[in-house]
Amino acid sequence: LESIDSFLFLFPELKMGVFSPIATALSKDPEIQSFIEMNLWTAVIILLTLMGIYLKRSGQRQDQSPNNANQDGSTSSSRGKKTGRKPKITIRTNEILLTNTFDIKEENADLIRNISEKFDVYLITVVESDEQETHVIEELNKRDFPTSVTPKHKIMFCSTSIGVSSMVRQLDPYLHIDSDHQAFKQIYTRLQQIAIVGDVSRQDMDYSNKMTFFPTITDASREFSLV
Repeated sequence: LESIDSFLFLFPELKMGVFSPIATALSKDPEIQSFIEMNLWTAVIILLTLMGIYLKRSGQRQDQSPNNANQDGSTSSSRGKKTGRKPKITIRTNEILLTNTFDIKEENADLIRNISEKFDVYLITVVESDEQETHVIEELNKRDFPTSVTPKHKIMFCSTSIGVSSMVRQLDPYLHIDSDHQAFKQIYTRLQQIAIVGDVSRQDMDYSNKMTFFPTITDASREFSLV
């Protein structure tokens, strides 16, 4: 009977509710009592072992969860390596990959293609009409950008600089490369790093260390080790 009491102590729910008659019958049957007495601790050990395995696997799944990625706040390119993914980079193509007439700048096209080998590249272009968007897509297709650089769904369009800043904020890249610093005056503190490319006057600007300025995208790629 002592073994039965120990068993019921470990599983108190057997003492109450619909299990009460069963518990009473178990405690009075000598054969069942003898069986439980011989196998009780074996069952407990097996149960504890299974619980240990379950908790260990649950912990491993939690460590591998995307929600736990990058919790260290690191802004270096090693963040992508820790998760097995390429670090994300967004590039505004206006004045960097594209001319004022939305033609490709060949010298920068090759550089961005090289950047895409190490980084997950998103291209964002500001256009004023469907015709301009169609022309940009044709230019990119001629140079096989959707295949060799970035998939079609990562080639994005909007009609204003505010639209660019909104997209970049949602994508939260390791680095954003742009030719217009004005679009990020209000939100640059919420981004990791911004590289402004081109001949930009920086008078009366105070963007701390998050926004840096470069004459060309080649200079920016050297500073951030993009290639």
